[in-house]
Amino acid sequence: MAPPGVTVLGTGSVCPLQIIRMGHNVYATQFHPELDAQDLAARMAIYAHAGYFAPDEYATLVGQAKASPVDGRQHLLLRNFVALATARAEAREQAGGPAQ
Repeated sequence: MAPPGVTVLGTGSVCPLQIIRMGHNVYATQFHPELDAQDLAARMAIYAHAGYFAPDEYATLVGQAKASPVDGRQHLLLRNFVALATARAEAREQAGGPAQ
């Protein structure tokens, strides 16, 4: 359940608060929408010995990331967010308010 002042924008079965907005212009995700499978593999290589997973699991985890049905779609989420935020800022500016 989201606290007061938080709008839930995306949900999931494992984590019910996947994307949220706090107030009018603070957004948060429970995932990394900027990462595709290759980026995730590079990040996992950096952290392979940091305790997040057993180092011998690296290849399996990379395989799972590459097999993910959402690979590539996360960038669409970011493009849509930028387009929406830009349109809203332009509308506020045209209405005489701050662009924020």
